[in-house]
This record gives sequence, structure tokens and C-alpha cells, in this order.
Amino acid sequence: MTANFAHVHTHTHASAYDGVGRHEEFVAKAKVMGHNAIAFTDHGSLRGLYEAHEACTKHEIKLIPGLEAYLCDDIDRKGLTDEERKQIKLDHSSPEDRKRAFAAEDAKRSDRDHITLWALSDLGLQNLFKLTSISWTKGFYGKPRIDMKLLAEYAEGIAASTGCVSGVVAKPLRDGNFVEAERRLQRLSEIFSGRFYVEIMPHVPPGTEGVPDVLVRWAKQYSLPLIATQDAHYPHIEDALAQKVFLCVKTQSKLSAPKHVFDTPEYWLRSREEMFRAFAQWLPQLDSPTINAALDNTLALADSCSARLQPTKPGVYLAAPPLPPAEKSHESWLKHQCQEGWKSRIKRKIGFSKSEYTDRLNHELKTICGRGFAKYFLMVEEVVSWARGQGIMMSPGRGSAAGSLVSYLLGITQLDPIEHGLSFDRFLSPARVTKLPDIDLDFEAIRREEVVSHLRETYGEDRVSRISTSNTLAGRRALRDVAKVFGVLDSEVTPVANMIVEAIEEEEKQEGSLRDALARTEVGKAFRARHPEACSVALRLEGQIRDVGQHAAGVVASSAPLSDLVPLETRGQGKTRVPVVAFDWHASEAMGLVKLDVLGLKTLTVLREAMERSGASEGEFDREDPSMLDGFSAQKFTGIFQFDTSSARELCRGFTFRRFSDVAAIAALNRPGPARAGFGRLFIERAMGRAASSASKDPDHLAYREITSSTEGVVIYQEQVVEIAKRVAGYTPAEADEFRYKMAKKIGLSDEFSKFTEGAKKCGGMAHEGALELFDLLSGFAQYAFNKSHATAYADLAARLMWLKTHHSAHFFAAALASEDDPEAQRRLVGDAQRLAVPIVPPDVIASQGRFAVRPSAVGDYEIVGALDSIKWVGEVPAAQIASLGPYSDLRDFATRTQGSRVTARVFASLSQATAFRSIFSHTRLLSANSQIIWRGLRSKRRWMPVVTRPGAIGDFSSGELAVVAEQVYPLFTGAFEEVEAKVRATVRRVIITPDEPRDGLLSAIVFGRVSAVKIFAGGDGSKSARVSLTAPGGGEIVARLDPEALAASMNAVGSTGGFALAIVRLCGPGRTYIDMMWRVDGRSTLAVDAQFGAPANNLFAKLANPPSTSPAKLDEVWAGIPSDGSKPKAIGGVVIRLERKMSKKSGSPYVRIMLLGRNGVLPIFAFRSRINDEGVTGLVPGNTIERMRVKKQGDMAVLCNGELTLT
Repeated sequence: MTANFAHVHTHTHASAYDGVGRHEEFVAKAKVMGHNAIAFTDHGSLRGLYEAHEACTKHEIKLIPGLEAYLCDDIDRKGLTDEERKQIKLDHSSPEDRKRAFAAEDAKRSDRDHITLWALSDLGLQNLFKLTSISWTKGFYGKPRIDMKLLAEYAEGIAASTGCVSGVVAKPLRDGNFVEAERRLQRLSEIFSGRFYVEIMPHVPPGTEGVPDVLVRWAKQYSLPLIATQDAHYPHIEDALAQKVFLCVKTQSKLSAPKHVFDTPEYWLRSREEMFRAFAQWLPQLDSPTINAALDNTLALADSCSARLQPTKPGVYLAAPPLPPAEKSHESWLKHQCQEGWKSRIKRKIGFSKSEYTDRLNHELKTICGRGFAKYFLMVEEVVSWARGQGIMMSPGRGSAAGSLVSYLLGITQLDPIEHGLSFDRFLSPARVTKLPDIDLDFEAIRREEVVSHLRETYGEDRVSRISTSNTLAGRRALRDVAKVFGVLDSEVTPVANMIVEAIEEEEKQEGSLRDALARTEVGKAFRARHPEACSVALRLEGQIRDVGQHAAGVVASSAPLSDLVPLETRGQGKTRVPVVAFDWHASEAMGLVKLDVLGLKTLTVLREAMERSGASEGEFDREDPSMLDGFSAQKFTGIFQFDTSSARELCRGFTFRRFSDVAAIAALNRPGPARAGFGRLFIERAMGRAASSASKDPDHLAYREITSSTEGVVIYQEQVVEIAKRVAGYTPAEADEFRYKMAKKIGLSDEFSKFTEGAKKCGGMAHEGALELFDLLSGFAQYAFNKSHATAYADLAARLMWLKTHHSAHFFAAALASEDDPEAQRRLVGDAQRLAVPIVPPDVIASQGRFAVRPSAVGDYEIVGALDSIKWVGEVPAAQIASLGPYSDLRDFATRTQGSRVTARVFASLSQATAFRSIFSHTRLLSANSQIIWRGLRSKRRWMPVVTRPGAIGDFSSGELAVVAEQVYPLFTGAFEEVEAKVRATVRRVIITPDEPRDGLLSAIVFGRVSAVKIFAGGDGSKSARVSLTAPGGGEIVARLDPEALAASMNAVGSTGGFALAIVRLCGPGRTYIDMMWRVDGRSTLAVDAQFGAPANNLFAKLANPPSTSPAKLDEVWAGIPSDGSKPKAIGGVVIRLERKMSKKSGSPYVRIMLLGRNGVLPIFAFRSRINDEGVTGLVPGNTIERMRVKKQGDMAVLCNGELTLT
């Protein structure tokens, strides 16, 4: 028996939620088994082809490019037309019959069968690209589809087979339609003359028992070769469970009750001997010669295949704008454009060293032209020039490209790299001479698509596309998904998931390893001991593709039609689907394409609009403006790019920004990595002169001190790592950049250790101990060091915004509000404007435009008038019509002028409640209470209008009442928070704080705030928990978790996003804040609070609002904790708000946790062992008032002592 064999029907993780295993794993297994070829036939896609090519090249196995395509009758037949829908409605009278008819017709049109295709030649591979591209761009309907007509058109160089049990021939056979099955077999054998196989597999799923016999008979009848395949979906037999779980994840089912699984766990990559035995077992009617012939035909197919994926030199297919007639080369045109930029940007600089600039320019041009990148720079320059000509705002720069003088002279970036000390070598590394440049471009988010459209118009629709991405199961997601399938409680999973920490590289978050969390943490080890099988499967599925998307910014522009070079797919929904290259950016680059990152930033629209509104010019901006720097020092970060975060506020607490370089340093340090390592605080402490002792421990080397002098001796930037390696250890530029890369990635450090230390001793004159200390210091800093060019460019954008906020505040806030869609973000902006004395008045039908407007103020420079379309039920169209049809003299005039517009009774009611008619009718209570009647009167023939004859008869709203009422339809109306807060404080006789107030030293608190954000989490046991953000007008925020019990008791409050709530909050440290109870607060009239927890008799809110006065235990002491001396018990009292009876995971012993509410907050008290059986404890229920109980401190816990427990 021949030992060799080739798997030609194989599914990898590129068949998302179906195959398990990377191409590398399949190829390695095939190599071990002695196979010389393999074909990957993922569902409807060639996205894994390049990964397969790399794996096969590595293991020296022939790759047969393949695809399992979806075949339908007609790719143009998709959804029902309007006429067809009308006909179905005429044919079926009842809604139920129509629904069934629609479903049946849609099922017909969605019907498709599988067919296996292999490319045998380079032309065949190109045709395979064409077929898959057309299936996605023209044939997509639920799945990417082709039809017989397309197969016939692109069949040359391709082989095909009947496919699997859902295949083009087997499926009608399975359904008993022998005539159709035979017709298809005959047609396909004609299309693929001499290249069509009848496929048999050693699997017989239920309902397909007779299919193999018919296929074998027809193969003999029509002289078609049999080909044996395994339809492998995972490389190893041990992977069967993982694949079954993966399917359960896809179908959202439990392993105990799966919705869809394979018929047997036998779809691994078998050897030839295993294949033979499996055929003998499942298809005993086949004789040995037939089986061996079918197995041998896989080798014949492999031998007939000469198709090769052909990666090429990077940038071969780069599109570039045409040269002017007089220019002979792109290199000469690039130099000409740089000379033009020199005239406007360099020539007039005062006090600059001309030789420094000329030397830098010559060096850059030599590098760029020498590597063949001139076309790339000219293409980018054309896009940027076009965008600026269209008035599209761009960022000053992004990424390492800001370190290029050529980019600056071409206008691609706006920062002089020499002035700011930015490195060109960090942009075009001397260590990686073949690596393409990567210039990222930030445009206004609302105009990004215009830029992409321009690229299509310039280079052709068929030559421009986005790039595909694959989203994989990261550690946390893999653990949670698998645990849910196994039925593991979410409460068990969360502690382990929290151990999977993130690593930071550049701006990308890279989740840590699940394997590390399970192997290196105590909670992980314990979890794995309890759930070994679930952990094993989760580890196997970590990194598997779960779905595909499109690159957030990546666009390719090719000099040739893309479908000639790579397969295409589409992403999106319905008619909005857009083409993408099926390969990721790495594979696309290897195929000669160049990725251009076209990103969208909302903040750029704010910048443009603020400048246009204020009339500020580019020349006025000063990066070293003292007032602007004062704004950073005062933490006026709301609305400021990269700084409007809680982490930035925490980092900059007490810091005085002295110069623009400080802004860049904080932009680099305000990331999770440096924060965890403490580098941000180290920089600030040193800058403020509070860490002299730590500075004395810095390496004693002149070059180190010079390189880090601007960053207080802290290595913040990657460029500093490179310079230290060059100047201290004698590295070449290429070696230094490679050193930086290894330091950042924590790879190959052992290779660098001796080289660096020896170099530091020889070239830098350092002692051995000093060299060791410097290496260790750099290995700590370098992991989190940031790209200085990127930090400086983004700091420049932040500084421009802060400059506008400082000198043109009203125009800045108006632009920021107009560009923001999130009501909570708008509220924060309004609150910040109020703190900075920028008046914002509600919308007014007389003064408002469709958007936020700025006008001179009677009390200051300017004020902002609210936007009409920010009022609920008033959309953009009615708002624009109201603004264009005014001004209005009275309500009757308003009704007359808006006749025939989109202004309806509902719009009128919302305008009334938001006080938008106050300029022409001042009685808001009358108008809002009777808006429907008044609107009908105004629109009647008599044009009736209300007249207030006795103003005192119906009192108008007080300012506080008006704020609460108006906020219901206009969330930016100010004063509502303060009004409701006052009512809460008047009603609830306990100490209350808001998120704006300091919480230092508090263990818990009763918090009043606005519910600004809610996220619900589903547990594996069906339970739900939540994360809630409570905010206040001053910008304060408390983010807290609610466990399932707290969430169930607080659903009304959690569901009222944007509304007010009162919460009992425990403050257990950073990232450990919990809400034990939460009530929704409605302050529209009298204060109303939801009290749901427990039975109606145990109205906890009543006891929250009115603490029992008879207790001698001083309830106000509960929140403050108990003495640290555990030997001295303390008598306390309070209201039981929660009672949890649990089992210790360590000892297995039961315990009770009593959540006791005092005047200021809540204290958890634990009752262990015998105490839980005390009559006082067993009889407790939520709502009980404990007059006296004795507790002592045990570690960090308050523990119930022996003695009395007295209830009121």
C-alpha cells in the first residue's frame, strides 16, 4: 500500500466558527505523515491563502490553492422585488400565510450548494480570484455565491469535484431528486472536461446512507475519477471536542444540549492508512482497489497542479499620479516638490542652520529614492493636497511620518522635525530596508469617505479597496465563551478573566495570554483544577478566527485591477457592502500592494469649525502660549483630544505644564503601560522637583543625561532608546533600531545583553556594573517607550484645541457641541462651559439655527444658543426648516410660516417644553401643558392663539421646576441636576455625596448622580451583572459594578440612562467599586423613588430616607469602619439592605455576609461558622434594623462577634 496521500478538502480557522486550527498546524501534521501536498478549501473564501502559502513554503509542501464555493442557480436572483411582494400579498390574504410565503420564497433564493474547486495553473488561480471576487461583490446573498454560468466562464485552469454531503450533486441526491443530481453531474463534467472528480468521504451522516453508492456508480458510468477526501476540520483527533464547543459558541448553545454538531468526532487530518480503514468501516461496499484508486487520485491532482501564489517585491503595484509632461521620473518630481516646499516652509525661518536642513533633506531623499519610494510619497502628497483644497481639515501628523523632513516639505505633515527633534530613521528604519513606508493620514471623520471616493475616481473603482481583518478569540473572550458552553458560572470566570492583563505596543492593546493567567496566578490554577476540560478547550480556541471585518483605515490603490492580483470580498450590510481585499495588510503588502491608512477623527471637525466660527488663523497659534499651557495645568481637559480621560486627569494632578514638550510627554505617558509601570508619575514628580533622590540613581553617563534631559531623566520615547544604544554602546543606526525593536517586544534580549554591555564599556567608558544597570533600566523603560513623532503630532493637535478653548471659548464649545452626538458627552461640555463662564442658552425659534450658534452676549463676549435639532422629536429637517423660515413675530406667525413643513404637533410640543418659544410667548407652563390644543387652534382656519389675560391665575414654572421639565426633551438644559439633588438632600436624612465631591478615605458612600452609561454582562449561568457610570455636572464620575442580586433589585434605575439615581456605593480601591442598591429618582414634581428590593413591608428607601432614631449604636459610625485593633470589639447598628448566604471556595464552609447601612454608607459584616446559626442571624431579612451588634476587625473584614444581636 502506498504510504503517500494528499488532503485536498480541508477547513482551517479561516472557515470561521467551523474549522479549528491554523494552516501551520495542518501543514506540520501533513509533513509528519509524509505528505507532499495539501489543499485548503475554506468556505467561500481565499482569505487564508497567503497564510497557507507561508506554512507550505516553510515545511516544503506543495500548496494546491482551493476553495469550497457556494453554488446557486442564478447569482442575480436575490431578494424579492416590490412587484413580487405585491403579488404574494394578492395571493395570500392572511398575515400568517403571507409570512410563510415570504419565508418559503426567500428560502428558495437563499438555497445554495457546495462545490470544491482547485487551481491547477497560474491562470486557474487568477480565475479562482475572479470567481471568489464576483461571488462577494455581485453574488452575495447571505453567502458569497457563484452559478454555473460563471463557472463555465472561468473554468480554465481549475479542477472541481462534487463536494461534500451538502455538495452540488449529493444534496439533490439526499433530497431524492435524482434527475437534478444527474443533470448537474453531466453539466459540470462538460464545464471541467477531464478535470472533474466525484468526491467520496469516509463519513455517512444520517440521511445520506445511499448517496455514496450512487456517486460511485455514476463515476463509473460517466468515466469520472473518484477522489477521496476527509473534509478535515481540525488537525488532530484531540481537537474534536474543541470544534464541537466552537460550534456551540456559534449557535449559543450548551455542550449538554448542542444545536448543531458534526455526526461523528472523526474529521481530523488522517494518514493514508487511517483513511483506508475509515472507508472500510463506513463504506464497506467499496473494494480495496476502488478505495486505493480514490486515494491515489489525490496525488494525481497534486501532480497536475502548477499554480503558485507569487508574492513579489513590496510596492510593485503601487498606484501613483501621472507625472507632469516635462518630468522624466518620479524621483526628479519628488525633488522638485521638495524645493517648492522649501521656499514656503524653510527659507524664511529665522536663525536656522541651513546646512542642518540641507544635510537632512539630502539624506532623506537619498534614502527614499534609493529604496524606490518616490511614487509612494507623491501619491500621498496628491491625496493630502486634494483634501486641503477641498477644505478638509487634517491632523498635523500621525505616527512616525512626522519625523520626515520630506513629509513636512510636501505638506503631508505640519511639524518641522528638526525644530522638534524628530527622527527620520524611526520612520524609515535603516535596519529594515525593504519595509515600505507607512504614512497614516487623519481626516475629518465626517469627510473620510470623500477621500476614499477621490482615490477611486483617480485610480479606478476596480483598483481601490479597503483591507480585510480577522478578529480572533482573545484570552478573555475564549475563556468566557467556552465556560458558558460548559455551564460554568460567570462568578467563577470573572476573577480569572481579570487576571488576563493587557500589553501595550504603540497605540494597540494586546491582550495577555490565557495560558499565563491559568498557569501563573493562584485564582487561575484553582479554576483550572476545578474545570480542566473547559480550560483545555479555551486554550485550544484562543487565537482562532471568530469573524472578519475591515481595517479601520487601510485602503489600497493599485496600478492594476485588484481581482487580477488578489481575491476580493465585501463587508457591511445590505446595499452598503463595500469591497475589501480578502488578505490582511501583511499579505496584501507581500502581494505588491501598498496600504494607505485613511483615518477619521471627529476632533478635526471641531478644530475646523472652531477656527471658521472664530475667524482664527493658522498664524496666530503659538505652541508655547502661556495661557494655553495654563489651561493644561488647570486640567481644562474636557473636549481636548487625548487628554479628556480620567487617566490624564489622574496623571496630571498637581502638574504644571511649562512648555509644549510637556504636552507631548504626557501624551506619550498617558497610556496603560506606563501608568502601570509608574513612569508617568516618576516624570511628573521629577519635573515638579519632588523626586531628587530617584534622579540621583540615574546612569552616570553624559550621553544618557543629554538624551533624557528634556524628559527629566526618564526614557519616554523610542528614539531615546535608539540614541542611547548608538552613543553609549556604539551601535550602528541599523543595530540601534533593531535593539529598540527587541527591547519593546521583549524578544532576543539575551543576544543583546553582552553586545550592549561590552559596547557600553568599550565605547561609553562605563564600568561593568553601570553597564548592567543601564541595560536593566532600558529594558524596563523601552517596553513602554512611545514614538516621539506620533506623540508630538498628537500633542500639537491637543494644543491647538486648548489654544482655541482658551482664546475663543464660545466658538470652541459651539463647535464641540455641534460635532458630538452623545448626550452625556454634550452634558459634560455644557458643564465645562458653565465653569468657564461661557453662557449657553436653550434653543430659541428666533435665534437658533439648525446647529449650535454663537452670538454676542449681553453679559460677556459671546454666548452659545442651543441647537434646535438637539431637542427630542425635532430632527435635522424640521430644525433647518424652522431656522430658514424665521424670524417669527408670534405663535400665529410661526404656525403660518411653517405650514407644509415637517413641523408637527409633536415637534411643537417639544419646542414648547424646551422653552424654544420664550422670545414670542413667555408662559412655558401654559404652553407646554396645552400644546396639543394650542397647535390645533393655530393650524385651524381661525388661527386661534392663546392670550394670557390674567398672568397670576396660572403661575409659570419656577427656575428649578423649569429645569426639570425642560430637561425631559432638551437634555442640555442646565439646573435640573441641582434641583433634583436639593430635593433628594431634603428628603433623605443621611450624608449624600455626588461624583463631583472628594471620596478620599471613604469606604462607602450614598451617592446621588446621573446614570450616564450602563453595560450589562451575561453570565454563563444565565445571570446578569452590570457596570454603571454615575456622573455629575462638574465632570466627576463613579464607575461601579452591580452583581446579579444588586442588578435585579435596581433594574429600573439601571434602565433609566440619562436619568437620576441614588446609589449605595462601596469604594474598595481602584477598579473595585460596587453598588449594592440603586434607586431611580424622578424629580419632575415631588420626589419619587423606586424601592423594589425585598417585600413591600421592607421598604428600604423609607428606612434610607428616615434612619431609626432610637438606636444607641450611632449609625453614623458604621461607614467609618472599625478599630484596627481586632481584640476590641465595637458595638454598631444599622439597616440590613442585603443578606447573602454563601459557601467559601477555599474551605467549603458556609458563611453569611450582612450589608449594614449607616448614616453615611454601608459596611459588609461577615458571620462565620457557628455564628451563622445564631437565632439573630438566621432570622435576619433585608429591611431589618439592627439596634446593636458587636463586630471586630479580622484582616480587612468586619466579623460578627459572640454576643447579643438586637433588632429594633
